[in-house]
Amino acid sequence: MGEAALEEAVSRKSQDQEKIWSGSSFNEYLGKMRFLQADLPVSAETGPVGHYRFRYAGDIDYVFGEIMHDLLSFEGYLRDKAYKIQECYIRPITGPNKTLAQFNIRYQTREGEERTRSCEAIRTGQGRFLFFTDTVYRT
Repeated sequence: MGEAALEEAVSRKSQDQEKIWSGSSFNEYLGKMRFLQADLPVSAETGPVGHYRFRYAGDIDYVFGEIMHDLLSFEGYLRDKAYKIQECYIRPITGPNKTLAQFNIRYQTREGEERTRSCEAIRTGQGRFLFFTDTVYRT
């Protein structure tokens, strides 16, 4: 499938959706996450929509690993702090020069304040991806 056709297919799949997927933990979507990432069309513009401190670049396996490590580590951090996770969801962001997946965790602090933390993945070439995040959990 050509890049234009693939971009159209991704846009069509998510056109009337604010969210591609929603659940209580990204663990529920692990089996499908790589397929979502592989379906992203190559974007001419490779910058994120949000502002992030960290950027990881690599092939699908490396970036998939970073995405899952980041998301599941942050979920664990929230549970350790006794914060209530309201929703984990993925939403598509499409524009004239880019298509990316934004991963979000909506949670409530112990004080009752609602917050959302997000990170983004974008495809930059054949088998090449970027992942943008603010969280770094390393052992």
